[in-house]
Amino acid sequence: MSEKPQTSDAPPDVTAATAAESGAGGGAALGPAGDEGRPLVEAPKPETRRVTVHGGTISKRAAAGRGARKTALGVVASDKMTKTLRVKITRLVRHRRYGKYLQRHTMLYVHDEKNEAKEGDVVEVMETRPLSKLKRWRLVRVVTARRA
Repeated sequence: MSEKPQTSDAPPDVTAATAAESGAGGGAALGPAGDEGRPLVEAPKPETRRVTVHGGTISKRAAAGRGARKTALGVVASDKMTKTLRVKITRLVRHRRYGKYLQRHTMLYVHDEKNEAKEGDVVEVMETRPLSKLKRWRLVRVVTARRA
């Protein structure tokens, strides 16, 4: 006489049916009643996200095998250092209470290996590993040269 160990009081097919109805099953999450064919989770967004702000653009792109690197457009505020630029990125922020748009600025220290950008130029920069105490960005290209 060998007895089989019993894990549940209900037969297996009844347990699986009630678990699926209560949403506790291991299957995909389903939407509201009547939407059994559609999953609750939507498709992921594309890998490139671009945010346009007043005076510049910041975008985040997924590079193959290296993770995401941010790029930004800004204006060179200072080129007095050797191989280093200060780039100003201006963005508009809405005031919480009054709704007025305010300009906020971010200063980036950018590595310029060839000293090609001058003060007033619009440049594209890309995030990189720390190069010094403050430098975390490198120059990609000069978009628009300043007016002489």
